[in-house]
Amino acid sequence: METQESSILDDLTPSQNSTTRIAASRSLENSKVDRKSIDLTYLMEDKYLSYFAKFVSDAKRAYGADAVLKAFNIDGDVRIQYNDQADFERIARQFGVFEEWN
Repeated sequence: METQESSILDDLTPSQNSTTRIAASRSLENSKVDRKSIDLTYLMEDKYLSYFAKFVSDAKRAYGADAVLKAFNIDGDVRIQYNDQADFERIARQFGVFEEWN
């Protein structure tokens, strides 16, 4: 599964928009996965908080007026910092999410 997912997402260039990336990710929903062999213990309540904190802290930081552009040019996970609700909404619109807030 990881190889298939990596090859699909690696084919996308950083200049492609998030909608294309989401569509590529969704195509994986139809892939056969042996769910019984996947270790999901990190999702247990006693482990998740530390897992999530490490995941966020390890992500590369992007901030500023051009944070979204920077995010598309960073390989790997990205953490976008925002200042307030209005800033969050501005950034979300650039990714095409939370559009119902407009």
